Parts: sequence; C-alpha cells; structure tokens
Amino acid sequence: MLKRVAVFMAISVAVLLASKAITNLLLTRAYASVPKPFTAQVQERRYGENGDLVDLDISTYARKSDGASVTLYQLEDPNGKKNTTRVIDDLSLKKRIAVKGLTESLSTTELSEKQIEFEKQKLINCAVNNTGETRLFLGLRTYRCQIPMIGGSLEYWAAPDLGCYPLKLEGVKQRTDGSGRQAVTIREVLQFTIGEPDPSLFAIPSWVEMDPITESAEFERRYGKVPFSEKALRKLQALYVLKH
Repeated sequence: MLKRVAVFMAISVAVLLASKAITNLLLTRAYASVPKPFTAQVQERRYGENGDLVDLDISTYARKSDGASVTLYQLEDPNGKKNTTRVIDDLSLKKRIAVKGLTESLSTTELSEKQIEFEKQKLINCAVNNTGETRLFLGLRTYRCQIPMIGGSLEYWAAPDLGCYPLKLEGVKQRTDGSGRQAVTIREVLQFTIGEPDPSLFAIPSWVEMDPITESAEFERRYGKVPFSEKALRKLQALYVLKH
C-alpha cells in the first residue's frame, strides 16, 4: 500500500509531409471548437508474471469543456481507512493541483507549455495516429492505437467522441530474458456520462499546501510510517521545488 501512496505522490509532482500536417491542424481546430465534457468510472487491474491478479483499483476521471480534468482515487491508509485523493489539471491556470486526503494537504505545481500542448494534442491524436482498426466500446467508435516501448508494449482503444480518451488500455512488460510476460496492466472504462462533470469533483478545500518533505512528516505523524525512502523523498522534493 505504501508503494502505491509513493507512486501517487510522485504523479502529483511529475509528462509526445505537408498533407498530414494540414489534416492535424484541421482536426485540432475541430476538436477545440467542439469540447467533449464527460465523467467516467475506470477500472485498473494489474497481473503478475504468473497471471495472478495482484491489484485492482476503481477511479473516476472527468473532463470539463474548458479542458480541465480530474482523476479521483480512493487510497487506503495504513489503518485500512479509505481516503479520497484527486489530481486536477487546470490548463487555463497552467497548474496541477493534488488534493490529498491521506494528509489533508494540497500539492500545487506548474504545468509547462510542453505539458499543456501534450494534453491538447491528446484530444486529437487517436484520429490521426492509429492502426486503422476501429471497434465499438460502450456504444462508441474507437481507434486502435499503439505506442512502441522498450521491454514491453502499450495498446489502447481511444474514442474520438470523448476527446480520444482510451476506453480500454493494455500495457505489457516483458521479462528481461524475453521468455514471456512479467506484468500486465489492463485499464478500461466501465461506464461514462457525457455532459459537464459535477463541480464538486474540481472543488479545492482550504487545506495547507505541503511540499513532499512536509507531507512525508505529516504522513508519519498520522500513521507512524514513512511513505517512501529518503532517496525517493529527495528526488520528489527537488522536482517539487523545480515546478512549484
């Protein structure tokens, strides 16, 4: 569980011929003028090398018509109590705000111009970069997309009607000796609703802003355990200072 907390905390402080260029530009303008607000329930399953299910998470993802998005997680603390954590990307403010229920704190970092452009391009990438295969998921047309990776593969089916959000994704990590799969992650949308998300998903409480060092100390004070190693903490702190 502590490993998952550390991964989440790192996420909050941490991001791709002429006729084709014209097509990309036209598609970008089309999607920018027709935003696709929606809210989705997402399931993620992780399997070990023997094919056994090792972890299962349910999260909520929502995107507003202005491009702002939020991912909501339910994380379990060392006492077994579930706490809500949200990561909000506000493109207009150029900020990523992590609202962390485990420590009742905020972590705010700047989104670079490259990150913002990346997020905007994701809205149209599946329509211009895909294998040509299509398939219906939950009643929506999707494109099959692949990303080459060293030591593995990543494939997903993205829906243009939802701004190219992946309705199903499978990531595979191969063993270093090439003898087979070491781990598999499958993420898929269970259900979705088109329309502006509930404003409460984007609400920011009046909690204290904490850097990783302060947050780690607060986590230890509450639960009697540190969330990650000193080495990892130093890296997170340096990244936070760079982007805050």
